[in-house]
Amino acid sequence: MSPLIPDGTLVSLQLIVPVAWQDTVVDWLLDHPSLYEEFVLHPAMAHARTASSPSPKEQVQGHGDGVLVHVVLPQSNWPAVQRGLLPQLARAAGRWWLTPVIASGLIGRS
Repeated sequence: MSPLIPDGTLVSLQLIVPVAWQDTVVDWLLDHPSLYEEFVLHPAMAHARTASSPSPKEQVQGHGDGVLVHVVLPQSNWPAVQRGLLPQLARAAGRWWLTPVIASGLIGRS
């Protein structure tokens, strides 16, 4: 797929979306469990140079309220996620990036 990320590698997709879009992301992921290993959500205070028209609340706070979603998936499943999930977020004013997972494991299990 990518010359920078070999096939068979796990990748981590990071999404930053407004809180209002959290359910869209979670619902899509739960409807497609075969595409990922796991995902985690965190509240996020988003700061971006490219933010368009921050709301009055965001101007006062100095940041937008968002959600950071980490999704660990096989690199080979990325195209399906890219074609399926990202179009659902086209109006979300969010951001994503993809990085290789160098190592991973379970904690407290033998």
